[in-house]
Amino acid sequence: MGEPYIDEQCWPHGAEIASAWIDDSTTHRVGTDGVTRIERTQKGGMHCNIPYVRVWKGDVLHSEHCQHEIQAVYFVEPTDDH
Repeated sequence: MGEPYIDEQCWPHGAEIASAWIDDSTTHRVGTDGVTRIERTQKGGMHCNIPYVRVWKGDVLHSEHCQHEIQAVYFVEPTDDH
């Protein structure tokens, strides 16, 4: 069956996430408010794997948001090193 559509078309493999805009009042940005990392993950759903983002503050999981809650994800600009 292959990878979910979002992985193949919209979610660059290995790309670092710089910020995630969840809704009109919630934006998480690495380097602000104690956010140290935003990572992509997925959880099994009824018929597929559902994309999520996890927001970390140090080693503590601060929040987790599934695909339908996310308005936008911004990635770190690629460099020649990556």
